Amino acid sequence: MFMKIVSAAALAIVACSASAQVRPSFYVGADVGNTKIDGLSGHQSSFGGFAGYQFNQNFAVEAGYRRLADFDNLKINQTHVSAIGIVPLQAGFNIYGRL
Repeated sequence: MFMKIVSAAALAIVACSASAQVRPSFYVGADVGNTKIDGLSGHQSSFGGFAGYQFNQNFAVEAGYRRLADFDNLKINQTHVSAIGIVPLQAGFNIYGRL
């Protein structure tokens, strides 16, 4: 597991040094979904938001919050902070990995 984290961090550093640059920018987004937990009846709607900063065309950082479910006395929330490596394929289409 440790080697996977080190490899992903090294890939992100290499991606940062790519010669092609885009203008640094902030971005925000929202998401909605559906949560079902085994052993609990019913489904719950989930919702959340995130904000990030893209340093160049190959690297961004992102933070977010999601409310996954509220089953009776059980409230499930998620927060995240991510480093994102981005590989642009063509205009408007990218592949990315999140650490």
